[in-house]
Amino acid sequence: MRLILLGLIIATTVLFARPFEKKEYNFPIIGKLSEQEREEAVDFIERYGGELRVSMLEELKWRAPFEYERHLRRSLMKKRDLERLMEKDEELYRTFLGVLELERHSYDLAAEYRKTENEGVKDEIKAELKGILSREFDLKQEERTTRIKHLEEEIADLKDGLEDRERRKEKIVERRLEVLLDKSKYLEW
Repeated sequence: MRLILLGLIIATTVLFARPFEKKEYNFPIIGKLSEQEREEAVDFIERYGGELRVSMLEELKWRAPFEYERHLRRSLMKKRDLERLMEKDEELYRTFLGVLELERHSYDLAAEYRKTENEGVKDEIKAELKGILSREFDLKQEERTTRIKHLEEEIADLKDGLEDRERRKEKIVERRLEVLLDKSKYLEW
């Protein structure tokens, strides 16, 4: 049974493995962030994090510097992911920005809820927060649907390529044979 399970894992890994694509990432280096990277991350948190996150971050800065640095690094990576998404897929980018705005608003409302002592105001804030969370959920579902659509398109392209290679199998094998046997060196341009 273990061997069958292992075989299935290996088979799915081989079937779904993608060719190596060299991607250039602009991630911050391991270790301490530069002052510029730190400022970039703090600006991103201030813009999309809301009042509560900014105050929590400020508290971490003095109480737990390593945790503070980790949050900054994560925020910086999120910012750079968002920048790449803007270039790659504008629709998904706009959806993700909407999610960030709603998250920020929900954190601000939660902070306001905690500060307020009036039960009537708390009920209003809670109702508004529930509506925002519902819209945020809908946007996240839309984001996931878009990502699935993109994956399905990629799978369709891979299947087309696989079928094309299957049709041209003989030609591909012949060309590879010539290369391996070094018979094509005189035919090159």
